[in-house]
Amino acid sequence: MLSIDVCRRILQRPLVGYTDVVEHTAAFAADTGIGKPMQRKPHEMLRLALAVRDADGDDLVDELVLDDIPNYGRSVRAILLRAEMLRPLPAPREPERPQRSRTSRGAPTRSE
Repeated sequence: MLSIDVCRRILQRPLVGYTDVVEHTAAFAADTGIGKPMQRKPHEMLRLALAVRDADGDDLVDELVLDDIPNYGRSVRAILLRAEMLRPLPAPREPERPQRSRTSRGAPTRSE
């Protein structure tokens, strides 16, 4: 779990795409009714996510990173999706089922 202390240490670090994310945060806030003072916390969490992305040497934030964000994970996810900066988890696949024969067991067979 990433801490707010880590966020404070990276507060002034330049992060690729952070300016874009701030713009998307403003649009997200307008859509959801979040006031300007309340946008500060998601900004901090976005900085954490972007810092991890940069440390991983990636262009996108892996959705698994959001599990390590201490707060506002859903908002951060929504904002990163808006900014096209999130790599979502792959959709779960249904397990492959063995093929059944077309005639079910115990069914009478046709004799001619």
